[in-house]
Amino acid sequence: MKKKVLKVLAFIIATAGVIFLLLLYNSFNGNFIAKEIATRHMKEYLKTHHTELDIAEYEVFYNFKSGSYVMKIDVANSIDKDFRLSYRGDIGIQDDYDWMVLEKGNMQNRVAAFLNEERFEQPIFALVEKQDLDYILLQIKDEDKEKVFPYAKIANDTPSETIVKTQPITLRIYVKSEAAQKKYQTKKIQEQCKQAYEKLGVHVVEVEIVYVNKP
Repeated sequence: MKKKVLKVLAFIIATAGVIFLLLLYNSFNGNFIAKEIATRHMKEYLKTHHTELDIAEYEVFYNFKSGSYVMKIDVANSIDKDFRLSYRGDIGIQDDYDWMVLEKGNMQNRVAAFLNEERFEQPIFALVEKQDLDYILLQIKDEDKEKVFPYAKIANDTPSETIVKTQPITLRIYVKSEAAQKKYQTKKIQEQCKQAYEKLGVHVVEVEIVYVNKP
């Protein structure tokens, strides 16, 4: 009798363990039935939206943070026209095409990634000690006077190298404390930065050193 009880307990514990693991897996990866339903809805959406695009491939995955299924869509022969759809039962379909393509989100992301390459940090490390640096920000200059979004006039799929050579770039060097200011000659750093970045093919037109009062 005792052995029988132990077997039943063992079975219950094992079953509970399997259920727990399945629930844990689903919480991070979703489940295949929900994924199929979401995929079907997003495919139907694409039959009436963005029909002019040559979609090369897509990948559907679960975003456990939002609880939605995401379709990552790659458009043939373009690095700036990729976009994503997401689907959740209580919300429906969300489409980021306007931001990623029309508002140049893809272009902004790839140019930012290009300017964040380690080689573009080296000129700063030669002028400002690493322990004094908070972070470095290189970006296309926003033309406030013209009220023009700086990426609006750049054609999709323009190579990142071409963009940073031809568009005015601003550089902000964030230094951790005002105490560090005494160690550096701002004007000298500004001049040397412009020269160094021109050699790297980056058209830096403005250099600003910002002291952020961090200990």
